Amino acid sequence: MGADELDAATRAVRAAFGDEVQIIDSFAFSSGALSITIRRGTSFAVLDGRPSSQWGVSFDPDHADGFTGHDRVVDSLADVVDLIRRRWATGALDEAEQAGSAPTT
Repeated sequence: MGADELDAATRAVRAAFGDEVQIIDSFAFSSGALSITIRRGTSFAVLDGRPSSQWGVSFDPDHADGFTGHDRVVDSLADVVDLIRRRWATGALDEAEQAGSAPTT
């Protein structure tokens, strides 16, 4: 079941971004959680979630300091795609993030 859901999620990401992004990693965990890493130019985003649940997204994470949680958590894969588009179009998700005070959820 996880492989089918991962395939559907990666197809949705590909449909949303087309050749604008490269899917550089995708994985279905035994728990049902999915992880997809995409890159556009020198920027990348890590999407983690479950098809029928919330999704987290991190932008250009620096794992050298250890993972401390996603930049944002939203209710659907479609919402994650919208966040990525906005971030890559403007360089920030919103004014609070530009000021460095955006909440992670």
